[in-house]
Amino acid sequence: MENMFVKASKQKLRFKVGNGNASTEDLWDLTLDQLDTLAIGYSKDLKETEGLSFIKPKTNRNASLQLKFEITKFVIETKMAEADARKLRQEREAKRAQILELMQKKELSALENKSLDELQKEYDLLLEPAVSGA
Repeated sequence: MENMFVKASKQKLRFKVGNGNASTEDLWDLTLDQLDTLAIGYSKDLKETEGLSFIKPKTNRNASLQLKFEITKFVIETKMAEADARKLRQEREAKRAQILELMQKKELSALENKSLDELQKEYDLLLEPAVSGA
């Protein structure tokens, strides 16, 4: 089965957007609201043409409308999945930052709870030159 994007490029499909036309690749630049409006329009057009005849085969117009609808739905689904993934990534980064901050506070707290002698020993160790493994 031929890929819908291959079909779209062979047919040089154009999508009615506002006062102009958009190519298939231009759909990726549209907002989800614009894409939703486009998909709703294609869905309505398909429903209107589906009931015209039960004995005549689908016309090229129906096939073209169906292809436009499927491509628009694919772009919507992909953009929504990407937005969800972006949100999840941001939430994970925020959680990692919180954990790192808490770890630093715990390290500081552990350091503050050490005795003066223990702190002096750690400090003196930090003053010694690093020993190379050579």
